[in-house]
Amino acid sequence: MSLKELMQLKRSRRKRYLRINYYKSKSIDSRWRRAKGLHSKIRENRKGWPAKVKIGAGSPKEVKHMHYSCRNIVRIENIGQLEHVAPEKEIVIISKSVGKRNRVKILEKAIERKIRILNVNNPELAKKKLEDEFSSRIKKKEPKETKKEKKPEAKKTVKAEEKSPEDKKKEEKEEKDKILTKKV
Repeated sequence: MSLKELMQLKRSRRKRYLRINYYKSKSIDSRWRRAKGLHSKIRENRKGWPAKVKIGAGSPKEVKHMHYSCRNIVRIENIGQLEHVAPEKEIVIISKSVGKRNRVKILEKAIERKIRILNVNNPELAKKKLEDEFSSRIKKKEPKETKKEKKPEAKKTVKAEEKSPEDKKKEEKEEKDKILTKKV
């Protein structure tokens, strides 16, 4: 069988397995959980009740972890991994943990090599948006740094002027007296 035929088989086999009693309460999610109840009709595979997950209901091995466009999915965490991707055979997902700066670089490289990115709808637009956010953040930081530098310098000069050499000697004597008269 060709890959396209296997993909069609994968789509046709796909069933939605539902958790028991998910429709009775909003707090119960519809995602599959194994039925464990003593009198559970789903566990007993009774007619007229939702299907139970069984071996053999999965996708064919050749297309199991493939995207529907018959390409393998590759998770990218840095630019080096992007260089090993074959655009004709693979599709990329950029990892969640990648920061904005590296994400922009990965998007540039992907656009250049014409690699499809699954978790980014429009790479050009996303790249532009990230660059704008990044540049605006840098612009906001610059004025704050200059203010911080001015304040500590002013305080240092005031402290240096307050203490004269005589004051320093008196403080040293007081410290020595404290140490000598300290009770053990």
